[in-house]
Amino acid sequence: MEDRNSFRGFGITDEFVNRFKASKFYKVIYQEHTDEIIVGVRDGYICLYYNCDCIAKIEPSYNLTAQIDPYYTNGQYSSLTDDEMVELFSLIKQKSDERKKREKQAQQRLYIQNNNSLSSEWFCIDVEYTKSLRGKSRAEDWRFDIIAISKSKPHKIALIELKYGAGALGEPSGIRTHVKDFYSFHVQDSSCEFSFGELKQEVVSMISKLDMLGVSIPEELAEVDGNKISDSPEYYFITLNNNPAEEGKSLPKQTMSGYLFGDKRWNCQRISKLVKEEGDYFTLIHNDKTFVPKFLFSNKCLPDFTISDIINDDSYEQEIIDVSDKTEIYSKTTLQSKERTQTENDTLFKRKCRIHQSWFREKVLKLGMGINPRTHRAVNETEEDFLVRRQMVEDINHLTDTDASLLMNFVPSFHEEIRNALIERYGKVPVSHDLMNDMLRSENIPWNIFVPMFQDKDAAICVLRKLTNRNNIKEITGWKIEYNPNTLGDNTAFDAFVQYRTVEGNTGIIGIEVKYTEEGYKVHKKEQERIDEPKSSYSIVTRDSHCFIETNTEQFNTREYIQIWRNHMLAISMGTEYECQYDSVTIYPSGNTHFHSANGRPGALEQYMNMLTDKGKSTFHYTSFEELFNLFDLSYNGERHKSWIDYLKARYIVDEDEIECNQHVCTSYQKDNRQHAAENIADVNPNTSQTIEVVLDGANQEWVLNLVDYSLDDMLSTSKVRARFTNDAPIASRQVSTEKYYSLDQFKKAYNQERGSTHDNKNAAYWYFCRSVKIGDVIYLAKGPVLYGYAVVKGNEVITDETTGEHCWKVEWHKYDKEIAIDANIATPFFVNLQVQKDKMIRLHKAIEKH
Repeated sequence: MEDRNSFRGFGITDEFVNRFKASKFYKVIYQEHTDEIIVGVRDGYICLYYNCDCIAKIEPSYNLTAQIDPYYTNGQYSSLTDDEMVELFSLIKQKSDERKKREKQAQQRLYIQNNNSLSSEWFCIDVEYTKSLRGKSRAEDWRFDIIAISKSKPHKIALIELKYGAGALGEPSGIRTHVKDFYSFHVQDSSCEFSFGELKQEVVSMISKLDMLGVSIPEELAEVDGNKISDSPEYYFITLNNNPAEEGKSLPKQTMSGYLFGDKRWNCQRISKLVKEEGDYFTLIHNDKTFVPKFLFSNKCLPDFTISDIINDDSYEQEIIDVSDKTEIYSKTTLQSKERTQTENDTLFKRKCRIHQSWFREKVLKLGMGINPRTHRAVNETEEDFLVRRQMVEDINHLTDTDASLLMNFVPSFHEEIRNALIERYGKVPVSHDLMNDMLRSENIPWNIFVPMFQDKDAAICVLRKLTNRNNIKEITGWKIEYNPNTLGDNTAFDAFVQYRTVEGNTGIIGIEVKYTEEGYKVHKKEQERIDEPKSSYSIVTRDSHCFIETNTEQFNTREYIQIWRNHMLAISMGTEYECQYDSVTIYPSGNTHFHSANGRPGALEQYMNMLTDKGKSTFHYTSFEELFNLFDLSYNGERHKSWIDYLKARYIVDEDEIECNQHVCTSYQKDNRQHAAENIADVNPNTSQTIEVVLDGANQEWVLNLVDYSLDDMLSTSKVRARFTNDAPIASRQVSTEKYYSLDQFKKAYNQERGSTHDNKNAAYWYFCRSVKIGDVIYLAKGPVLYGYAVVKGNEVITDETTGEHCWKVEWHKYDKEIAIDANIATPFFVNLQVQKDKMIRLHKAIEKH
C-alpha cells in the first residue's frame, strides 16, 4: 500500500465488480448462501466472511482467485479459483466451525439477522473494521467488531464491540482494553490523522461499493452522504449469552462490572484487582463526560438465537454509563461504620443481631455483602437517582444473589434436604429476597431449625414431647414449613407444622411460630374487622374454645398480643375442626426481651399466658432459642446433627459474654462446596490472590499443602499443590471437629489490637484470641513466605519468655528437614477466622491422634 491511510472501497472499480459478479464467488458462494456469508469491502480487495473468518480475499485481476489460509483446505491450498472454492466450500465451512469461535459465530448471526430484518432500524455495513495509517502494515489499536448505520435521517453510526458470555471479558484483549480503545478513537478530532469525519466518508464508500457488489441495501441508504450522517458516533458494547457458565456462577454482566467498576454495580460479586491497581472505568476514560457508551445485555445464545434489531431488540437489558454515575466505593474496614447508616430505627437487640449476622457472614461464611432492595429513598433524592442507588447500596446483612442461590442462608450440612423442602413448598428454589438473601429476617430460621430436626424423627419426638408436655406423642406422620390450614379464614400460617399419632392411636397437631428481632405486630384493617365482628372466626374461637378467661376479643387488640393470639387460635381452630389434640408453640431468642420478663417487666408471652384458662395454658407453650438448642444437644447424636446444632448456636444466639466462633461450620461448607484436585500440580499464577490451606488428600491419605488461586471469573480455581507431607503435617483445614468460643469483646479487642502497630499489642492480641488453646493443639512455625515446622502444645499454662516478653505455651517442636518456600506471605496462624476470603492464611487446628 502507498504511504497513505487505508480506505475501504479504494480500488473497487466497475471492471472489478463486474468480474466478481460474473464469477461463482458471487453467483454460488454468496448468492446461494446469503444467510451465512458476509461481503466485506476492503482497501483494494473484497473479503468473504463465514463465521466472521475471512475465507476468501479477492483482489482485482484478469482471472479472479481467492487467497485463503491453508488451514481451511487442510493445508492443500493458499489460493483458489472460483470452481475450486465451490468444490471445497463444505470443507472450508467445516474447518471454520471446528475452531468453535462462539463469539465470531454470534457476530455473523447477529449481523445477518439484523440485515435480513425489515423491521430493524439499523443496517450493518462492516465487520472486523481496522485502520492502517500512513501505509503501516500494523493497524491502529482501535477496531470495531461491527459498524452499523441507522436507516432514518440524520443517519447515526454505531460502533459495536461484541462479547459472547464471560469468556472474553478478562485481559488481555478484554473489556477494559476495548473501553480504552473505543475512548482512544473517541478523542480523535479533526487535528488528528484520522477522526470520525474521515470514518463517515469511508462509511459512505462502503455502502456504495456494497450496492455495486450486489448486496441488498435498504432504499433509505441509497443516496446517503457524509452531510446526512450525525457528527459523532454512538458506542455500544453488546453481550450475548448473558447467562452463568454454570449454576451458581456470575452472569457475564456481573463479571464485566467487576472489571470496570469498584462500586459493585449490576450486582457484581467480585471486583478485579485491575480496578484497584489501574483504576476503574472512569479512570480509563479520564472522567470524560462526552464519552457515553451503552452496554446491552441479552441472554439469547447460540445456536439458534433470533435478534431482529442489532441495537433495539426487546431482549436487551440496557445500561448507559455516564461520568455522573460515579459513586462512592464503600469501605468495609469495619462493620460498624456501615451498620450505623442502617440501624436508625433498630431496637437495641435488633442492632446486636444485625452486627452479629454481619459477623457471621464475613467471618464464618466468609462471604461478601449483597444488595438491599428495600433501600429507602433519601430526602431531596430524585426518583431516578434513587432507582440507580438502590441497585448499588450494599447491606451488611444481605447475601449476594449468587450466594443466595447457593443456599448460603441455610445450614450447609443440610443443603440438599433444605433444597428439596423449598422445591416441595414453592415448586422451585425461590428467589424471595427476604428468605434467600436477608440474614437478619426470621424467614430462614424455620428452615434451618426444622428441616434438619425432622431428618431424625425419633429425636424430634423427644424434643416435641418436652416442648408440649405431651408424653403420648408416638409417631410423626407429617410436617411442613410455612403452612396455612385455612381453618381461621385469614392469612395466618404456622412457621412450622407437625402432625403426629398418639400412643392411643389418635391424631395430634402442633403449630410453631418463630420470632427473632420482631416485637409487636400492627393490627391491620381486616383483623380489626374480625375483632369487632361477633360472628367472625376470631370471636367464635375465642368464645367457644374455653381457652380464654375473658372472651372479649378486644383485649387482644394490641401490638403485643395480636400475632401471638392469632397463632394460638389457628392451632385451636384446626384441632377443633379435625377433632384432634393440638398445641401452639412460640420460639424466640432470650435477648428479645419483648417476649419474656426483663428488669421487672413481664414479657408479652407471660402476659398472654395469664389471660388463658388451664385448658388454654395446656395448649400454649413457649421456649427460647437457647433452651431449644440445649434440648437438641440432649436429643440428637451423630456428627452431622451436632454440626447443625453448632451452626444454630453460632448464628442465632447473640450474647455479649459468649459468642461461638464455629470453625467447623465454615470448613464443612468449604469441604462440601469447594472440592480441590490435590493431584493437579501447576505453577502459581502471580497475578492471582492466594490462600494457603492444608488438606487431607483422600485418595492417597497424604497431608497436602495447597496454594489456592482466586480469580474474578471463578470463585475458586483448581488448587496448586506446592508440597506434600506424609508425616510432618498433623493438621487439616477440612478436618476440624472442635469449636472455639470467644466473647464478642475478646473478638473485637483481639482484632483491633492485631491491626495495631506495637509489638506488645500484637502479642496481647495473640493471647486474647488463643486463650482456649489446649493440649494437643498445633501451631505452625512460619515467617513470611517460609514454613519451618510446627509445634504441638504439651501444656496449656502460660509461660512468659524473659527475653522477649512474649506469651507462649509448653510445646514440642517439630521442624521440617527442609524449609518450605511458599509464594505467598502467611498470616499469623492465630488469626484464622479474622481473615477475609482472599487473605493469605494458615490454619490452627487439632493435632492428629498420634500426637
